Amino acid sequence: IAAAIRAVSPDTPLIWGGMHPTLYPDSVKHPLCDGVVIGEGDATVVALARALAAGETLETVSGMGVKRDGGWGLTAFRPLCAMGELPWVDYGLIEAERYIYTWSLQELRMVRVIPVHAARGCPWHCTFCINTTINAERRYRFRDTDDILDEIEHLVAAYDLEMIILSDEEFFANRRRVEAFLDGIEARGLQRIRFNATCRVNHFRPGYIDAGFLKRLKACGFVNLVFGFESGSPDCLEIIRKEITVDHGLQAARLLASEGFMAVWGFIMAIPGETRRDLIKTLRVMEKIRRMSSDNYFIGPQIFRPYPGSELYRKAVTSGLNEPNDLAEWGSRSFTPEGWIGCDEQVWIRPSDRMMVDYVNTVAPVYYNHRYLSASGLKKIFHHLIRGVFRFRLETGFWLFPVEHRFRRLLEWNPLKRLRSR
Repeated sequence: IAAAIRAVSPDTPLIWGGMHPTLYPDSVKHPLCDGVVIGEGDATVVALARALAAGETLETVSGMGVKRDGGWGLTAFRPLCAMGELPWVDYGLIEAERYIYTWSLQELRMVRVIPVHAARGCPWHCTFCINTTINAERRYRFRDTDDILDEIEHLVAAYDLEMIILSDEEFFANRRRVEAFLDGIEARGLQRIRFNATCRVNHFRPGYIDAGFLKRLKACGFVNLVFGFESGSPDCLEIIRKEITVDHGLQAARLLASEGFMAVWGFIMAIPGETRRDLIKTLRVMEKIRRMSSDNYFIGPQIFRPYPGSELYRKAVTSGLNEPNDLAEWGSRSFTPEGWIGCDEQVWIRPSDRMMVDYVNTVAPVYYNHRYLSASGLKKIFHHLIRGVFRFRLETGFWLFPVEHRFRRLLEWNPLKRLRSR
């Protein structure tokens, strides 16, 4: 993209921002990069636009990486902005109707939804997560409750919304804040709107999230909670420093099922230090949760993504992960369609376990999520067969010759889709 812009408009400044330039500000050395915005760009991009309009150099803008004396350097540090200074997102600047529909896992139909950020940051310290790297000040910042509710009312009225996704990393990090939010929903009569939010399993305890609190959440429109359980292995939970236990997760799942909540459960696998036995523990915990309620939905176990800068990324590099040296190498690196590197590059996975990881990545979603049974024709028959074989493996511990995933890939293969993605 940068090369195309430079070819059409050679004098247009090319400023990069986002995760990669924040983690690798030396990307500014590349000839297709004139400057990088580091960290949150809300205030920096405004200052940048004003500096360019006034003909000033990028050196005058705090929070950037710039070219300097044949090399590169950093401008003055820019602190995180106060949440009260942030304006509402102006969806009038885009054709919102093109993006407003999202598939509802609970209702199995498209619904009108817009995400709202009520807070930024995360107070936890997971070793695989990119937040531990980019959130240098380790602050959890939340907006004024009335301001959030005002924005939600505006969006619902302007775009006829059915649902709001609260896109915080951890919406339930502060119970008093959540209670104030529920107070506002009740006072404004917003219970007709459905809410989707993230949560943690260790919040499910007396005085924090219990049966009574779940009932109130449900009455206020909360219909879907998303959890990062990550692993059914206590050893792996220690490795990723999740600060939860397996019992925390199972207790949360039981309580959610008893109150009729839909829950989305995220799991990962193939982290440095995980064994085949650990992965099987994860699969069996997922099975326990699956049997509690048909409303449970599972993401994964997804193959571990080594996020640069995180503790587990450094461990992966130590284990032999090939780290690109510059922006050009990052740009030429091949990733799977799902956005991670293949098993062959995850050198910490024992060769004897790679086929199983590939198998679980392909077959587990079919087994744990009943929505796959809504397929028709040959796919439906094959999905039933896959589920039967996977259940047999789970119950007997027979994981040899995991080949049925290759047939699923053949069934899902779409040559036109592959051509369009090139």
